[in-house]
Amino acid sequence: MEILKRILGIVIIFLSVFFIVACLAGVFFSWSINTPITNAVTGILNGVERVLTAADNTLGRVNTQLSEAQTNIDTIEENVEMAGEMISETSIIFEVLDRTVGDDLFPKIAAASDSIVAVRDSIISFNEILESLDEMPFVSVPTLTEQLDTAAERMVVIKSDAEQMRTELQEIKGEAINMPVTAITDRTTRISDGLETAHEALSDTQADIDENRQTISRIKSRVAGLIDLSSAALSFVFLWLAFGQVGLILFAWNSLKAPRQLSEEDDDIPADDGNDQ
Repeated sequence: MEILKRILGIVIIFLSVFFIVACLAGVFFSWSINTPITNAVTGILNGVERVLTAADNTLGRVNTQLSEAQTNIDTIEENVEMAGEMISETSIIFEVLDRTVGDDLFPKIAAASDSIVAVRDSIISFNEILESLDEMPFVSVPTLTEQLDTAAERMVVIKSDAEQMRTELQEIKGEAINMPVTAITDRTTRISDGLETAHEALSDTQADIDENRQTISRIKSRVAGLIDLSSAALSFVFLWLAFGQVGLILFAWNSLKAPRQLSEEDDDIPADDGNDQ
């Protein structure tokens, strides 16, 4: 029985030593990966920040195009008011409308629509990162696709109306027919309403982008400290576990020494030679 206890004590000591080495390796590993993780997280955040900056700049240009398109709409409506009830190819106002719609309005709307779709597609690929950041404690990161979807949908309708208006003006020019001005004003009204909706959606998106950039900047300033804190916490846990194993080793060692001490004490007791009376 004593032999079994000694074997068990030796096994416990060896396992505890192995566990202590593993804990110390865990301390080393928790600090050795600290810098790579910090650099990786910072690199991801820098990439998101660059995409948001590029998107913000693009949406700024798109908003300018939408404002210019609205100016074209105002010009069209002002000229249509002077045309009376019908418009024909021979009208001077027709030439102004044809040039404004074909050379100014439609190209601006088409370019703005393509830019919004491109920004939306680039944002979608980063939306999961934004959603992950939004789940962090005390962090609010609004996603952007909803507003961009609204703007893109409105631009599809606006582009269709502008293209149909251009086609109708070309029909007047090619077939020498008259057209009621309401056919133009009905479309310009829809286009104007759509431009306003798209402009509001893009403005909201830019505000959210600015908020996201500020949030990411704050996270970047704290990420190194948070990762250092995580490494320190892991190190504390590993060292605490290692300290517990030291206590287990001492207990096992004392249990190994106890039988030996008892046997030495037995040897020190003088033998009874039977002469005591």
